[in-house]
Amino acid sequence: MTIPVDIPGIAGLQAIDVIGASATDTRIAELRAIHLAHFPDHPHVADEMGLAARTGSFDPEVVVHQWLLLLDGEPVGEYIFHVNRRRGVMLRHFLAVDQPARKRLPLRWIAAITARVQEQGENDMAATGRPLLAMMSEVNPHHLDGWRRLGYRTLDIGYREPYHGKHWADFGEPTYFEMSPCVKLTPDGEALPISEVARAAVLAFLVDHYRLPEDDPTVVGILARADALAE
Repeated sequence: MTIPVDIPGIAGLQAIDVIGASATDTRIAELRAIHLAHFPDHPHVADEMGLAARTGSFDPEVVVHQWLLLLDGEPVGEYIFHVNRRRGVMLRHFLAVDQPARKRLPLRWIAAITARVQEQGENDMAATGRPLLAMMSEVNPHHLDGWRRLGYRTLDIGYREPYHGKHWADFGEPTYFEMSPCVKLTPDGEALPISEVARAAVLAFLVDHYRLPEDDPTVVGILARADALAE
């Protein structure tokens, strides 16, 4: 039996994690449709989500969450995030809600659901006996102000994301485009040097998620700049 995740403070908004028993053909189709409507330039991710729904995580140290957002029982959005237990870092991948539904939500709905997502990440890490250190997003520059208001900080490390995501190897050597890496530190993360948390976050995204070689020159440069960060 699927138990929806309630979003505290927002009446009628729930999430179903489309993984395992809850990954019915109908729910997978609803999730894929929402993703393709909002992110048509990432069709490969819809295929990845369908595979994960049926077979689970691609990495035993990564907990995959594929939240189909429901408003009064109707599918209206997605929140896709992974919890990398190896690094103690949550990766925020995709968040979207249909425009008609957004008009029905309170002003700070993103803050409310992101807080619930952080709680899920902390619970996933608690099973390992180790804390969640941070949440990281790859953000387009024009969205930075909104995430800063939610407590995220931008890492000035010359970050690059590979074209084609984790499928880059199907197209030869990796090529990259610029994105802005944003992190929100938990209290446990704030107790560590920012360089240590930044390195963990970069490794979680570029090496563990995208499967890039750690000795790739672009990755080496990003890690070096992460290591040089000061508070």
